[in-house]
Amino acid sequence: MMLTLHATTHSISLLPGESYFGCDDEQVETLLGSCVALVLWSELDQAGGMSHVVLPERGLRSIQHGSGYFATEALEWQLAQAQQMGLQPCRFEARIIGGGCMLSSDVNNSFNVGARNIIKVRSCSHNTRYPSLMKMWVVISAATSISHWLMVH
Repeated sequence: MMLTLHATTHSISLLPGESYFGCDDEQVETLLGSCVALVLWSELDQAGGMSHVVLPERGLRSIQHGSGYFATEALEWQLAQAQQMGLQPCRFEARIIGGGCMLSSDVNNSFNVGARNIIKVRSCSHNTRYPSLMKMWVVISAATSISHWLMVH
């Protein structure tokens, strides 16, 4: 499969816990380890977003964090953004990227944050009323840098 890159207006780099959603000619990128990038994309609308998920869920934490910090909140935030833009969430597909096991001691450990992030994001997507959000999942199990292009022609 050949990937064609288009010239973009500008690049947006997400830090841990940040999210972006839009339909502009932009490149959205982040650097991942055990964190995961939750990416939503609608080919029909040429719109989508990315959240840099750090932890599976808020738990007892009452500290304010960005819209993408917790897996349980990142998908809800992106779907709300789509609806605010007048887009239909049922047109979006979801992808999970990242979730690497950063420490060898985490491989068979329940503290494996990467695996827990992946499980929680998938669980959240299965709990929506949008079957298209379960269409395609990509998991990269090593530290990586990723980019997602939002292209409008």
